[in-house]
Amino acid sequence: KETKEKQCPNGSMAINKHGYKLIKIKHKWIKEHQYVWVNENTYDIPFIPTGWCIHHINKDKIDNKIENLICIPHDLHTKIHRMEEA
Repeated sequence: KETKEKQCPNGSMAINKHGYKLIKIKHKWIKEHQYVWVNENTYDIPFIPTGWCIHHINKDKIDNKIENLICIPHDLHTKIHRMEEA
């Protein structure tokens, strides 16, 4: 019996338990903001470097326009979110 996840065709979208949009590409669920950033930066950096992450500038996890995304070191990302919580 196929699970619901396997039945979803490529291009399907969902929201994960952390509030991020997911998109199904090549039978694998990935975070849409990561996909958007990598797609827009293919000629400069065709991947997210190890130890870096994609940050939503306006803090809206579902606003995945390229203008709202920035690739920053993970430790800086952690500091930004800790400052927001304080």
